[in-house]
Amino acid sequence: MAKKKAAKKPTQSARQKKASKAARIKARKERIDAIKPWVGPVGSTLGVVGLVVGVIAGLGWLNNRATHVLGMQGRVVQIDWPALSGKAGEQRTWLPVSEQQELQVLAEMSLHQEQNPLNADMLAQMSARLESSGWFAEHPRVSREQEGVVRVKGEWRVPGAVVRSGNKDYLVATDGRLLPPVYARDGSGLPVLMGASFDPPADGSGSIWVGGDVQAGLALVGVIRTEPWFGQVAGIDISGYSGKGILEIVTDTSSRVVWGASPTQWVAGEVSTAQKIQTLTELQRRFGRIDAGKKRIEIQFQEVLVDDTLGG
Repeated sequence: MAKKKAAKKPTQSARQKKASKAARIKARKERIDAIKPWVGPVGSTLGVVGLVVGVIAGLGWLNNRATHVLGMQGRVVQIDWPALSGKAGEQRTWLPVSEQQELQVLAEMSLHQEQNPLNADMLAQMSARLESSGWFAEHPRVSREQEGVVRVKGEWRVPGAVVRSGNKDYLVATDGRLLPPVYARDGSGLPVLMGASFDPPADGSGSIWVGGDVQAGLALVGVIRTEPWFGQVAGIDISGYSGKGILEIVTDTSSRVVWGASPTQWVAGEVSTAQKIQTLTELQRRFGRIDAGKKRIEIQFQEVLVDDTLGG
């Protein structure tokens, strides 16, 4: 019967390899156990960072998408024109069509030069351009509305008269500031201020007409504009205001009605503005004209003076 061979004993090197492997496994387990408390917080932090990055990327996409959508829409400027009656909701306007077109062009230049319709600088630029026209008393308000509409609202300067300088009539607002239109002589249909002591403002539209005489003439136009006989007033001669403080109404027959001081001033010996208006109303009632059919009358004193030497 054959004898079984005895199993060989593991060599020293085999036992060392097995022990080394066990040690490595144990060390790996210890490292894993050591970092377990940090896995939750770090994982959450990484999740938040990922979320923030995702939101930022999403906002960028949304902004680009909004810019694309608005750019594809038909952007249009709508200006709220000054109402003819001064009442809200009034569709008619006193502003000439030519001036409306000029302002529309100014506004649309800003709109179409800016590629990004969400850029706030575009709104500020449009406001500045429109204000430079002279028609607005302050910065016009420019805002975005739905469907690509850009709305312009503001306080408008109101024309008061024209000031004659040479062969041209320059439109001025009721506050004495220059407005854009320049008319040929007698081409505006507005009262004419004659004899201004200074030339038109060199700075252009929106600039004040210096000297004080233009403002005095505008003040007179303002207090008599609503009178039923105002249609007989062709203009105001302001040439005597700087030296003597005297204003004269020029009628549509070239007669002169010496008014005296500006309605904004008080001068000793002169009657009140209300009494002067009452005198003209009485002359209109009696003679059918505020100049009483004469070439020159003076109404600034208690007694009305009529210069008959000039005929009439």
